[in-house]
Amino acid sequence: MVLLENCEHFVKSSTRNRTSIYSANGKQLLTVPVAGGRSHKQLYAQTPISYQTDWPKQHWFSIKSAYGKAPFFEFYELELETLFAQRPVLLWDWNIFWTKWLLKKLNLQTTIGLTEKFEVTYGTGIDLRDYNKKEVNLVLPPYYQCFSDRFGFLPDLSGLDLLLNIGPQQARKYLISQGSR
Repeated sequence: MVLLENCEHFVKSSTRNRTSIYSANGKQLLTVPVAGGRSHKQLYAQTPISYQTDWPKQHWFSIKSAYGKAPFFEFYELELETLFAQRPVLLWDWNIFWTKWLLKKLNLQTTIGLTEKFEVTYGTGIDLRDYNKKEVNLVLPPYYQCFSDRFGFLPDLSGLDLLLNIGPQQARKYLISQGSR
């Protein structure tokens, strides 16, 4: 089971509204802008997305440019383009949607639970809420990436990188093998 933190405040400069992809120029950050700027204090699950810029269109073009020649891109291109046309109100909804979409594509039968109250620490399992901090040391082995001949393997990228580069079956095996370490 994966337990998602449903009761924390939105954390600035975190992966809650950011991910990275592997572009022709190296690691490229994609950020979902939040309404009200970065200084507001509210629950992550209630943080609204800003559409002052057409970031979904920009993200889609970045993904298409970065992964257009990836081995499995053609199998997902039309679906991804349609999905990036959506306009959810909340960042939480956007993130949950993409998490469930990726789990489905990888055929990973994972139960997703939500916290009922904020806990500073949880007793068991790996706590990835502070993934950006040095205390969380999650090192995954390299897999094929389109631009690795230029820049080598880049870790910590979006799950799309794994799916579009090595496909659903290999990505599933890769993730399962890492979970059993």
